Amino acid sequence: MKELKIEGLFYLSIFEQYVIYHNVILLTLNSLIIITIGILAVTWAFVINKRYNKRRYEEFMKDHIAKRGFINKERLNLSQKNRAVFLDRDGTIIIDKVETRKIEDLEFFNDIQSLKRLSDANFLLIIVTNQSGIGKGNYSVKEMTAFNDYMISRLKELGIVIDALYYCPHKTEDNCQCKKPKDGMLRRAAIELNVDLSQSYIIGDQNTDIMAGINAGLKEGIAVPTGLYPKNASKKYEKDPLIADETIVCQSLKDAVDEVLKKEFYVNDD
Repeated sequence: MKELKIEGLFYLSIFEQYVIYHNVILLTLNSLIIITIGILAVTWAFVINKRYNKRRYEEFMKDHIAKRGFINKERLNLSQKNRAVFLDRDGTIIIDKVETRKIEDLEFFNDIQSLKRLSDANFLLIIVTNQSGIGKGNYSVKEMTAFNDYMISRLKELGIVIDALYYCPHKTEDNCQCKKPKDGMLRRAAIELNVDLSQSYIIGDQNTDIMAGINAGLKEGIAVPTGLYPKNASKKYEKDPLIADETIVCQSLKDAVDEVLKKEFYVNDD
């Protein structure tokens, strides 16, 4: 058997050379496989982490726009554009008892059942409420959430299904994006519930509610004089002069519902 002399080292037979070459090739292939697997693992981990971070970033940005307190996933339909009626809470669907957050203080207006007609007409019902008492330290998010959950469950017992609730916990000086008259709560609802804002309405007891609707590009804003303010000496709703032409005043929640349905199609309640 021939031998190969490697200068300065020793002699190798052809068989020994073959074994060395074979092992070198196997080692190289194994190294390439390990490196490839490593690259794939790192790439996969990066993709997963990017997707996870993207979701976290999206949620962070949504929370920056407005806070969501509730969403009804059973009725969630993202395959089509949805019409919605945005509802203020205190002074509009419940009696305003000033920073209302105790369950025993929950009291609906007598015409609350009229909201069911909006659901029957395929409108989403979305509550948007300023809760600056949280930012002022007067009550906690936990207290507010307990109250809202109880309110939503009571409404469900009355046959009224709420699709979502958004809230702003900030004080005016926080300069947030969600406190009405800013439109952050409506914008987040539009993103998460695929709402067509141009075909949607808002009902509220304050000029800030109407202004939020204008800022969001809603079809119409309807004010009701059932809240604590703004009212003049004659107890009538006092429009903000800047938006007076874009503010429709109805005398009750039921009348406001009638106004919405009248805009869509003729309704006879008799």
